[in-house]
Amino acid sequence: MRSATKPNRLFDPRYLPVFTFGLMTFISWRRWTPLIVDLGREMDLPYRLLTGELLYRDIHFTYPPFAPYFNALLYEIFGAHLDTLIVSGFILSILLSIICYRISHRILPKFESSITVSLIIILLVFKPHGNLIQPYSFSAHYAAIFSLLTLLFVLRYAEKRQKVELIFAGIFTGLTLISKHEFSLVAIVSVCAALIYLHSNDVKVLITRLLYVGVPAALISFPIYGLLFYLIDWRILIVDCHLFYTHIPKSLVIYNQFRSGFDHPLYSFFQMIGAFAFSLGILSLIVFFSDFAKKLRRKTILILAISLITTFIILFFSFGDWEGSPLRAMPIFLLATIIYQWFKRNENTSGSTRSSESLHRTFIFILSVGALTALFRVLLRVPGGGFAGSFLSNYL
Repeated sequence: MRSATKPNRLFDPRYLPVFTFGLMTFISWRRWTPLIVDLGREMDLPYRLLTGELLYRDIHFTYPPFAPYFNALLYEIFGAHLDTLIVSGFILSILLSIICYRISHRILPKFESSITVSLIIILLVFKPHGNLIQPYSFSAHYAAIFSLLTLLFVLRYAEKRQKVELIFAGIFTGLTLISKHEFSLVAIVSVCAALIYLHSNDVKVLITRLLYVGVPAALISFPIYGLLFYLIDWRILIVDCHLFYTHIPKSLVIYNQFRSGFDHPLYSFFQMIGAFAFSLGILSLIVFFSDFAKKLRRKTILILAISLITTFIILFFSFGDWEGSPLRAMPIFLLATIIYQWFKRNENTSGSTRSSESLHRTFIFILSVGALTALFRVLLRVPGGGFAGSFLSNYL
């Protein structure tokens, strides 16, 4: 009788990401290395640091110093070999998958969380162009993990209201600050938005909680940057390497305008409307096939027709600049979610208790702010793929 009632752990949904990761490793074995100049930088730079060269002074580098020096440490321990970086990429990708599962499980059941993480593994970790086993930028890889860990501990604080969660959030915020600035922006904005959302009625508590995050972040990042300015001429850091986004070359400004969609903002927004229409078409199809009572069939058919017509018109006038990805509309959905959850925040407390529904709303708000901030650099032109898409799309 005991064996008859014992749950079958073989079909535990948490095993699905494990199986997916193993299968994708087998399918893609030894085909992770892209032949791009960025990877040459990732391989060569730590080795040059081991030979005694100094980052920024002897080696031009535009990102914060964590990744090169940490990878140099790995070279020192395990040898200057491509496999050292590959194993590191594997460990980082496994860690990223675990973090994504822990985050998604706060708003989704186990099975749906496992499907979500399995899709991340298939579409992002192992995708042919821009995989995370051999990333084009280890700085982005480390920073993505640190910022996701910050999000996780902020969610844990929203759930448990324990100050130690904020201290850990501050530690990982500090690590993002010395890894890659775009992701530190995600961590900082997410923390601030979450604490304002939770403590907007008590300024004293809000400031105290911000200090629990800010002090550890400052204790990690300030000494590192202080040491850099002590060892290296400030003009090299500020002007030559534009470490803090100052004196950026015109070519890089043009590139970032293209990436963000602000080179042609109206045209980019036009494509976002097309992606929004396409997304509505997908949602109307889901509603159509889920409406067994057939009460909404006429409305969904009308919405689907309007959405398809709008999508095809915008695709026609986009001249190949938009590939039809619905991700282009994500900023619209995220902003709408943030505004909606903000105005519902007063329903999130009932005396001293926090219902599961109100906690779920809090999680949605925090994650939406984090995702929208992560897309800031590509706000009007969210990529459907490419090398950078692997890091950005983790937040979606």
